[in-house]
Amino acid sequence: MALEAPGMVVGLAVLDIVPTPFMWSRMSLDESRHDETKKSHHWVFLASPAPLPETLISAQTDFYYTYTIKSWASPSTLATIDKTNTITEWQKDSIAPFLTNDQAAHARITAACEDYRAGSTVDIEDDLASGIDPVTFKRNKQDSVVTETRIPVFSVPVLALSSSAPAPTLPRRRNLGFTLRRRWIDMCPSRHRALPC
Repeated sequence: MALEAPGMVVGLAVLDIVPTPFMWSRMSLDESRHDETKKSHHWVFLASPAPLPETLISAQTDFYYTYTIKSWASPSTLATIDKTNTITEWQKDSIAPFLTNDQAAHARITAACEDYRAGSTVDIEDDLASGIDPVTFKRNKQDSVVTETRIPVFSVPVLALSSSAPAPTLPRRRNLGFTLRRRWIDMCPSRHRALPC
């Protein structure tokens, strides 16, 4: 909505988020030997055609969500999970609505899958049309002189936050050329410094 209806949006705040086209562009042999694909397996899985992910998740809902949360955990949290063989209470609370094995839980699972399906199709098209194009950003990064004018993508205020002790996937993304700060700076009309937290 911040792109499509900026007059209806006061601002945008994101936490540890890389814009969708950048994520999908990294899931290729050319970009990263599929390292990003393996680290972000849930993107491909949840975007698969219905009813494949819905059926598989519904068959082992607790396993799927616990496994996924563990894959996002920091090393210290993961050590606790492995020691106790359980996830924390807040993590249990966050997945509880998906574990009830009723129509509402199935609808939530379907909605999550549909969100990833849209993220791999229509959302990418909309983002590319709005100027969120990894190819353009890559060309500008490689050139010593910016060959394409940087036009801010967002016209609303953006607050982009990054964890100081990010989940295991985020440092690896930085190593692959993903810097959350750089991605968002390039898309916003004005630039400000990071705040210590």
